[in-house]
Amino acid sequence: MSHETGETPFFRDPAAVTSLQGKRVVAFAGLADNEQFFASLRQVGCEIIRRVEFKDHHRYTPSDIHELVESAIRLGVDCLVTTTKDDVKIDRPKSLPIEWVVVDVQIGMPMDGERFRQFLMQSL
Repeated sequence: MSHETGETPFFRDPAAVTSLQGKRVVAFAGLADNEQFFASLRQVGCEIIRRVEFKDHHRYTPSDIHELVESAIRLGVDCLVTTTKDDVKIDRPKSLPIEWVVVDVQIGMPMDGERFRQFLMQSL
């Protein structure tokens, strides 16, 4: 995962996502750049069976969650995976028939600090 290029986000707690290695998942997110999230999951060894992209700041509805859970069960995956940013916007049932995994991501800057400073100075 390349922090300097901004290609993928780092997981804030890489050890927490090692449990996802080798798992078949339905992954979903509503980020400014969802591809970074999906790429990071693949890099830690997740097999994304289905990916669902929502727009940034998506307001999750009960039908969104129902559809995600139903598709995960139908596809026989190990779990649903989303981001902390998305999870806090979801009123999910206390009990689900499938594991729900939340990972915390931090989006990398598209360039290192010095290049970013130079970019800002040139832009001003």
